[in-house]
Amino acid sequence: MALSSDNDIHFIVGQDKHPYPNDLDCTYELDFGVDSFDETRVARIELYYDIEEAFDFLRLRSGLDEDSTYNVLSGRHSHPETFYIPVDENGIASLHFTTDDKGRRRGFYAKISGDYSPNLTCDLGRFGSRCESSYCLHKRNAFQKAGGNESESFAGRVISQDLKSSIRPMPWAPDGGCMWEIKPNIDFTGAIRLIFNTPIDLEPHSVNNVGDKVIFASVGNEQNTELFVESCESDEICDFPWQTGECTEGRCDIRNQIEFADIGANINTTLIRLVTDRNDGGKNFSGVDVDVHFVQSCPDSNCDSAGGTCDVGLCTCSNFIACDCSCDYISTPKNSTNPVTIGLVVGAVALLLVTLFLVYYVKRKSMLLHAREEDLDKRESQLKAFRLGTSKFGDAVNFIDSLLKPESPLADPREVENLLLVKRCLIKGNDKTLHIPGNLNKSPGNRYIMNEFAGISISSDLQVNAKASVSARNFQAISRGRSRHEDGAFNCLPEFASLDVSQQTSLFELLSFSNLRSWDFNIFDVSAIDEANPLLLVAWAVIGSPYSQFAMAKQLERKNVKLSHFEGYNFADLDLEIEIGALFDYLRVIQRDYKRDNPYHNAIHAADVIQTLHSLIQMSDDRFEREQIFSILVAAAVHDVKHPGMNNTFQVNTFSNLALSHNDAAVLENEHSAHAFKLMVQGLPDKDDNLNFLCHVPAPKFAEIRKGIIEAVLHTDMSQHFSKVGDIKSRAGGKPWDEIDSKLRWDVLMYMLHLADISNPAKNRPMLELWTDRCLDEFFAQGDEERKLGLAISPNCDRNETKKPDSQIGFINFVVKPSYVVLAEVIPAVGEHILPVIERNLLYWDGQKEREETA
Repeated sequence: MALSSDNDIHFIVGQDKHPYPNDLDCTYELDFGVDSFDETRVARIELYYDIEEAFDFLRLRSGLDEDSTYNVLSGRHSHPETFYIPVDENGIASLHFTTDDKGRRRGFYAKISGDYSPNLTCDLGRFGSRCESSYCLHKRNAFQKAGGNESESFAGRVISQDLKSSIRPMPWAPDGGCMWEIKPNIDFTGAIRLIFNTPIDLEPHSVNNVGDKVIFASVGNEQNTELFVESCESDEICDFPWQTGECTEGRCDIRNQIEFADIGANINTTLIRLVTDRNDGGKNFSGVDVDVHFVQSCPDSNCDSAGGTCDVGLCTCSNFIACDCSCDYISTPKNSTNPVTIGLVVGAVALLLVTLFLVYYVKRKSMLLHAREEDLDKRESQLKAFRLGTSKFGDAVNFIDSLLKPESPLADPREVENLLLVKRCLIKGNDKTLHIPGNLNKSPGNRYIMNEFAGISISSDLQVNAKASVSARNFQAISRGRSRHEDGAFNCLPEFASLDVSQQTSLFELLSFSNLRSWDFNIFDVSAIDEANPLLLVAWAVIGSPYSQFAMAKQLERKNVKLSHFEGYNFADLDLEIEIGALFDYLRVIQRDYKRDNPYHNAIHAADVIQTLHSLIQMSDDRFEREQIFSILVAAAVHDVKHPGMNNTFQVNTFSNLALSHNDAAVLENEHSAHAFKLMVQGLPDKDDNLNFLCHVPAPKFAEIRKGIIEAVLHTDMSQHFSKVGDIKSRAGGKPWDEIDSKLRWDVLMYMLHLADISNPAKNRPMLELWTDRCLDEFFAQGDEERKLGLAISPNCDRNETKKPDSQIGFINFVVKPSYVVLAEVIPAVGEHILPVIERNLLYWDGQKEREETA
């Protein structure tokens, strides 16, 4: 076809239920015609791909030869990505697809057309053959030499992508990265100084699990120095010398200038290697862009004698030129000088320096105070803009607290009125309108929060009307089968055993008890390995710990491993005599009953809530009873099972079967819990499998556990949000843990489940953005259906009106942040690890809003 043609070519290899074959080695030739060749013309390739990571590869080439490879793709990317690949002198570009003998995935879908490349220019060093793509691939120079104004110490610039091109810089090459070779311009013993033109951008890892890094070494020197981007939760973690000591957005910041005095840089070749694990999760990290200088290493005295200055043991003269000083040479003056004269000169210099320092100090202090005042003014204006306003219930509780103070007078009529309000609260019970923040119902923009999290509908004239509430029915256990299930505590899940070794190894690391407790855990890493079983795998790893970790180690044939080597809840040792095998058979069916087509309320969300709840529990330092933890984790697994993708409001407004069955009260939550216990007690129709993992529990105990799980699932009803926050704040906030009894601890656990359910805005990017998009996709699908049925479109469900930043700013300020602030009063670690993330996310959405408004 002609390069200028508007017609497209489509390729599909494997899709949906038809995975691509094994042992493929296919080349798809794209012939745009000899007359089409031009250095500014390219093949435009739009790709969706799902390829087994690190074993199967799709290579995009200019021409047909291996050396013409521009991009190497592996892994999964569910959104379209566009690549621009130059055609060769014969007008040819190509796709080369290779697979191994196992681990099939869905393949790729490619849409090909001709295009013109926008200003693809290169004059800097790039990756070489079989390394990351660049339009300048034919320029194989490892770095660009200094030219013109650069100093003698400048050896070259190393960069891992073409910042001016449309070429995607990630994922990395199949051989795991590339190497640059650099030599000093002059002969000397010394060190390397790195000046980063842009911040180093690699996938963040913990210090014990580094996958992407830059390695510096010299030929003939075994000393290696490694740089990497360390993941972090607080500044204290960032303590490497080459880090700034600050943790920003989950990453330790790296200094923009770094010196390595022990790199062994000399006349031999210095090697700089960029090594990656080929797994960037589609986040497109840009790698490195750094200027490399060679500088001399000397003690201060020797450096001074050579006319240079010493900085961190590195001697340089003006403009970073390396000084010619000998490290074992100590200079002595040739001419003697009168000691008195020397003393006067030194004294005058010292006085001058002190004066300059004082002037600088006063000026610097003034600048800092001014900046501090501006920062405080800004924060105060932000607080005023988003001030919640107190709730009536909170006012009443605070008033009771004030009565406990000896100096409190009881004379003001307003205080008497507050006391009467407390009396009315006690008489009426839980009046949810008393918990609504005073400023929340003042703006139509808060309709979604009022409707979903308070159960309050706001009409156009802003009049508040409470929804009717019907309590859920109580159920009793129907079936108590006694058929003993095979003990599966030490058995490996067949879903895990069926994966290839690389996938098992990745999951073994991901699903360790310690990794699962991390607030930065990315559930999409699990679904990328096994998209069919995220809930089952995470529930097995958390609820089945430490047996699940032990089983994975045995499956991977790890040597000398013992059960005692692993952390975990050890629920198998509870007096409940839990049928472990039946438990995971049950969770397998629960996972099946989550609707996979839902963008948000699916098995991945359930798995994420289990892991998030586990992380919150671990922050509490083992303060909860194990039996309560077991019940709340089971509740987390089932809390959204059979969710139809349309919320309670939609069910009620359409008179759905669910709404009619549950009398419009907590419609979905009642359905989730009812279905969960129907499966547990009655099992699957026409099957003999026993799914009642509590079949050995005495009837009274079973009824107690069942009541707790139902209560916990109903606790996730968003319309009860504000009353639940007020309840926990008034009963548990700020209390010593030994004053919180078992019943209140269970209430705190249910509150933690609710917060895990709405935790997405409290997660670091990219989870924040991924979950936000999924949630809004589901909302918009409901809005489309409501528009189709002629119903009023629910808040935040109108794709034509809803603005993403506004929806998130309000949600965080009125719902998420205050809820976690209350939890931090009970579990202080929440304030340390989670509240800073929420603050950063608020700033992020503020920035997004500003960009949208100025675009």
